Amino acid sequence: RRMLRYEPESGNLGKTNLGRVASHYYIAGDSVETFNEMLQDTTSRNPNVSSVFHLVCCATEFENVKVRPDDLDEMD
Repeated sequence: RRMLRYEPESGNLGKTNLGRVASHYYIAGDSVETFNEMLQDTTSRNPNVSSVFHLVCCATEFENVKVRPDDLDEMD
């Protein structure tokens, strides 16, 4: 899926709905690519809560988030 649409006849670039959402919520291009790859999986067509959280956690925006030692007990 693409975030931009190019029209060769006019040379215009237009945003797609995906591009509009990514821009509005400041989602990195790498995250969009990861989401697209993960959503191609057939199990993602009817996602459960766990798979949605996993998808969001794979976003590059969360690379630098650190887990505090006190939070580890709550994550299990």
